[in-house]
Amino acid sequence: MFRKTSGTILCPSCGRLTSAEAAECLLCGRRNPGMWGFAAPLRAIFGRQSFTNVVTVACIVLYVASLALDHYTKAIELKPDLLAAYGELGDLYRRLGFMDQAEHVAKEGVSMDKGDKAGFNVHTLYGFLLEQKGDIKGAIKEYESAKKACGQCNEKGENIIFLNLGAAYAHDTPPRKSEANANILSFQKTICKGGAAARYADECTQASEIQKLVSGTQAP
Repeated sequence: MFRKTSGTILCPSCGRLTSAEAAECLLCGRRNPGMWGFAAPLRAIFGRQSFTNVVTVACIVLYVASLALDHYTKAIELKPDLLAAYGELGDLYRRLGFMDQAEHVAKEGVSMDKGDKAGFNVHTLYGFLLEQKGDIKGAIKEYESAKKACGQCNEKGENIIFLNLGAAYAHDTPPRKSEANANILSFQKTICKGGAAARYADECTQASEIQKLVSGTQAP
């Protein structure tokens, strides 16, 4: 099989742990993270069909991706301060593996930020890219800006910033343990209780592991 259909996977959008069977990734909101957002239609089209069918669909996906790249690029050309376009374009580059281009777009988008709610996605993306490069302090700066942009951060997809910040604070040098713990508690309070806890078990497990790290019960 060319995809994992059960258990834990890395979301192709944000690179964090999520369930292969989840309808959407809690961390970034990506639909059907088991197949880059195309899991349901792909299963409907060919299920376990031949390699040729898989290649055909892959070509279609790449063609659609190229159209999306062109669309967002033109949107930025027409309206350079359209932060949503920077976030979408940068994220698309990242998912396609063009990390340098993704970082360039995200950095440019951040420079256009006017300090309002529209900056949440682009700051979160830039923070993630910096974190992947090992620039924890840079990532923290961007995550903090994203948190400031979303205010209470209680709308769909925004509470992931508490998990992002908690993890970044925990891995800072020296670790910012109290801040890490406070953000993880905020995440757990909104997500890891009731019915949501079962749907996002992997994310809640990650939050628990970060708590263990900052409390000294787990090796970094």
